[in-house]
Amino acid sequence: MSVAILGAGPAGLTLARLLELNDIDYIVYERDASAETSRNRGGCLDLHPASGQAALRAAGLFDQFQKFARYDAQEMRVLGPDGEVIFHRKYEGQEEDPEIDRSDLRDILVNSIPKDRIKWNMVVKDILKQEDGSVNIRFTDGHEAKGFKLVVAADGIWTKARKLVTSAIPEYSGVHYLQAPITHSNPAFESLSQMLGPGAVVSIGSGRQISAQRMRDGTINVYIGLNVPEHWAKNSKELEDPDMFRGKLLEQDFKAWSTELTDFVKYCEGSFFSWPLYATPASALDWKTIPGIALVGDAAHVSTPFVGEGVNVAMHDSLQLAEEIVKYGLENLDKAVAEYEKKMFSRAIDLINRSNASKALMHAEDAPKGFKKVLQGASPGEEKLAMSERAMEASI
Repeated sequence: MSVAILGAGPAGLTLARLLELNDIDYIVYERDASAETSRNRGGCLDLHPASGQAALRAAGLFDQFQKFARYDAQEMRVLGPDGEVIFHRKYEGQEEDPEIDRSDLRDILVNSIPKDRIKWNMVVKDILKQEDGSVNIRFTDGHEAKGFKLVVAADGIWTKARKLVTSAIPEYSGVHYLQAPITHSNPAFESLSQMLGPGAVVSIGSGRQISAQRMRDGTINVYIGLNVPEHWAKNSKELEDPDMFRGKLLEQDFKAWSTELTDFVKYCEGSFFSWPLYATPASALDWKTIPGIALVGDAAHVSTPFVGEGVNVAMHDSLQLAEEIVKYGLENLDKAVAEYEKKMFSRAIDLINRSNASKALMHAEDAPKGFKKVLQGASPGEEKLAMSERAMEASI
């Protein structure tokens, strides 16, 4: 086997599909037990023409994407804690950045390659460089896959491959996200659904955030953003009693907020899925090419999600890496990776810097004051305004 891909997310599967189309031997290793395992994590995302959509076009999957794309979900309102409408992007037939559920995108990509090309339930323990230049992968079950010419890490922020190319460690952003659904059977579903509309509602204030997003099946995903310590979820134990925690949010963190917003918190269901947000230091994106190893997506350059380009950039990474592999061939993979990295570094540094700036704007203690100033000082089409729109969109 020539190429091993770690991770069956959008980046890893995009690369796999592109290698499949070019008859390049590969195998994908994924820690999830099956494609169904992570189906309810995350919400939906917008794919952009020059990156995510471009990758799908190159992969011959754009028509499949169109079957699931939701153009009216581009509608979005940004509210202050008191319910004041700060910004409203109406859907008026725009076709640039349609939304798709993450699970639908994964299904499209999984189904685009032969089933035997993905090995599920394979948790990577270590990546081992060999004296002959090949690379081995050791898994937690004791199995070791040997002799790869190239291992591509597309397995996210805590990939075991990063240490082979850089000593940099992703840094905690100070923000923690919580997610819970509101389903059709919820007694508050109809009223909250009417308030939400076809797309998204985002509210920011005092370093906190409440967001809601429409899924393809009509259900609602609710997201809560809090400025808390890095290991808060583990150390505080608050999430062990979801109902009590909801009460605490309503009585303390969001006590002064409009009820039309806090009702999303009040009526969201079950336990919270939680994750802290991290970012790779932009200064770390300058490593020398290491033979046999390549990083794509969050494995290479995780960023806070505040400009809405994480998955798009990850799929763009895979598109560019595949193009270089096809160009230089399996006998010159080091050159292919080096050329890919040159392009990736500049894009990733720009993404991280813009994401950090947007995070500071959205989760400031005096938010939404700074966001209002940006809107007041920007004319339609201005880059700063576009960045802020994407920041709001990506925050869900």
